[in-house]
Amino acid sequence: MGAIPLPAVPPPAIPLPKSCGLYLPGHEVHWIQGIHSSDPGERPPVPGRILEIRDEGTVIVQLQDRALELWNHDPARLTAVVAQHGSEALYQEGWHLLRVPSELTAYCFCTALAGDPRRTCPTTPARYATAAEQLFETGGFTIRAADVLASLESRTEHPKS
Repeated sequence: MGAIPLPAVPPPAIPLPKSCGLYLPGHEVHWIQGIHSSDPGERPPVPGRILEIRDEGTVIVQLQDRALELWNHDPARLTAVVAQHGSEALYQEGWHLLRVPSELTAYCFCTALAGDPRRTCPTTPARYATAAEQLFETGGFTIRAADVLASLESRTEHPKS
């Protein structure tokens, strides 16, 4: 058997998703958002093409009936994905998701409308007094079940007077 020739120049590596701790439109995709968006019957995706990605995060997408100006906090990753997999995209407005199909799956990017107010990515992790405050400030979070159980156990061990 002969060896399989490798490409002369390997494709550039796609960076890992930028992790800023925000699950607001335009920031990280929350895993629940990703799971629910995979049901096309709920909020069907609209096919389109990415026309432009600007350094500050604005993304111009041409859909069937209109062009959209979106924003994402990770334009370098989106640029790398489009360079490697092409500009075809699917947009799910209800989930704020832009998907770029690849051979095996699709890369998901959470988007905001470019003109909407948005938060900049925090430079340091924030501390929150309550889960409700964290939810309001970040748009969502995930907590390990072990941490939830430990919190509940500490409350029963030290009841408030």
